[in-house]
Amino acid sequence: TGVQTCALPICLFQYRVDMVPEIDYTKERRYHVLQNKELQNIWFDGTVMYSINPLVEKDALLTFTSTRRSDNQEVKVTIRLVGEVDPTSMQYLQFLNIVIGGLMGKLNLDKIGRNFYDSKAAVRDPKLLKYKLELYPGYVTSFRQHEQQILLGVEITHKILRTDTVYNQIEKYIGPKVKQVAGRSIQDQLDKALIGQVIITKYNNKTYRIEEVRMDMSPDSEFEDTKGNKVKFYEYYSKRWDMKIHDIHQPLIVSTPKDKELDGKKKGPIQLVPELCYMTGLSEEQRSDHNFMKILGEYTRVGPAKKTASLEAFATRMNGTPEIKALLRSEEHTSELQ
Repeated sequence: TGVQTCALPICLFQYRVDMVPEIDYTKERRYHVLQNKELQNIWFDGTVMYSINPLVEKDALLTFTSTRRSDNQEVKVTIRLVGEVDPTSMQYLQFLNIVIGGLMGKLNLDKIGRNFYDSKAAVRDPKLLKYKLELYPGYVTSFRQHEQQILLGVEITHKILRTDTVYNQIEKYIGPKVKQVAGRSIQDQLDKALIGQVIITKYNNKTYRIEEVRMDMSPDSEFEDTKGNKVKFYEYYSKRWDMKIHDIHQPLIVSTPKDKELDGKKKGPIQLVPELCYMTGLSEEQRSDHNFMKILGEYTRVGPAKKTASLEAFATRMNGTPEIKALLRSEEHTSELQ
């Protein structure tokens, strides 16, 4: 479904950004550029920077300094104008897709994976809760060139979230009432059931893929924080996230984050508490349950009338958010979603 954007294309300027000493890590480069609070309405992906207004004259340089967080070393940032971006180019559409991602974040939506979902509008129907599931409505967005117009494609989507935790799954294999499978250890059973599963944390909605189940670790185990202090896991979650862990003897699960450290190095494995992690997706048992799939389809298969109403509500919400209006409107151009 297309949501038309009016008064596009807007004027777009591209810049090259250099840093001394050279910094390769994208997040760290963005951090140093954003330290200059005078830079307004800019978009910087760590490599190329764009703005809707010229920041410097052609052949002129904009120079400022920042401080590197890892060692307090001064970083010199230099910005030079490369030129204007052709509105008919693929590069222009890529820029617009970067912008829409930033705007979606200003709608107070939760980013889960690549898309944005509205947890405040979660569907918690008793028929779904019976299967330990709830749905987050959300949007998949992308700009495309359609003949002489640039259109924003918006699709209505849903994120299926399970209300059962990784701990609930572990309880099936650990406990005095659990009947053990002959010839298979508890570790083998947990590995088969959990390794490769994608989970989502209760406290910050980040997703992880389980790589290992550590029976030799628990929330009562210690780890070293960023200041070099020894901290127990249950103490950390209580202070940092105000979350109480009820079973301090449960095993921990291990995953390696995809993001990197400030110096660009890959992060090492982290330990997560099963009690604080929800399972995601549908189980094989749920997929084979025809009655359940019919109930689920009542929400995920959206008809034309309901889809149109949802898209109109999306456009109204975008246009009615002050922060977004400030970015979409300026003296030089006006852009609204219709």
